[in-house]
Amino acid sequence: MVEHSGTSYGYQADKMRFPDRHLSIISLCNRRDGSYVKLGNYLADSFLDMSHSAHANEEQTAKIRSSKEELAALRGFYFSESAADAVLIEVRDGAVVDNGREFHQIAPFTFVSSPEGTLCRCSVKYTFRVGQGLEGFLSSRTIRDASNKPATASVYYKKMAEWPTKARTADYAGEYVSDDLATSWCLLQKEDAVILRRRGFPDRTLNFLWIDAVEAPSGILQFQRAYDAVIGFELRNIRINAVSFRKLPAGTHSLPTPYSCLSSSN
Repeated sequence: MVEHSGTSYGYQADKMRFPDRHLSIISLCNRRDGSYVKLGNYLADSFLDMSHSAHANEEQTAKIRSSKEELAALRGFYFSESAADAVLIEVRDGAVVDNGREFHQIAPFTFVSSPEGTLCRCSVKYTFRVGQGLEGFLSSRTIRDASNKPATASVYYKKMAEWPTKARTADYAGEYVSDDLATSWCLLQKEDAVILRRRGFPDRTLNFLWIDAVEAPSGILQFQRAYDAVIGFELRNIRINAVSFRKLPAGTHSLPTPYSCLSSSN
């Protein structure tokens, strides 16, 4: 199978090509929540006379089960530095869940997903690492290398410390500028919340995910500190990984036309 997919601004598309069978499947979707991957796979299975049960992973029939307490300890946010990707692990009915996709237990601290509905038609394995405590998990799946031989692709996700109930939200207030983007973002403190203000956009309340990290437009903001003071942040996501913003001293701005954090976002 040769495949390529893409999403942008509420639209999704996928094309699968099976050269030996002279078959192409194209899925176009004008909703961001559409199941275009699953639809394309079902269509391909129908034309290729494949049974859906062929995708079943026999490992999932394993009888290994962790206790509710052991599973509950796996909940939380995990972050991969190499992929700049965040994952929220939840627990449901004896399985761990990542963005709605269930991973069933096959060994102690090891869970595997179904290949059902995925572009690669492959399972993903999450292997949690436990040392002095829960450290993180290794995400791995089988791929094909340049010589078309099976290989394993792995990404490590570190368990992130929970956001404290009483956090110093005032630490984050101020004006931040990106020299690469030649723009500034303003963070305002409002009671226990932090508000993001950008020129041309409505104000947005930021949701804290873990210590010094918030959910932001197009990714995650990770704050940097020096001597316990916030000095900037990086905008991170799986496409750009890191764009740096530095926190400006009060009353200064490097752009020709300063943009005050106190001005209206409109």
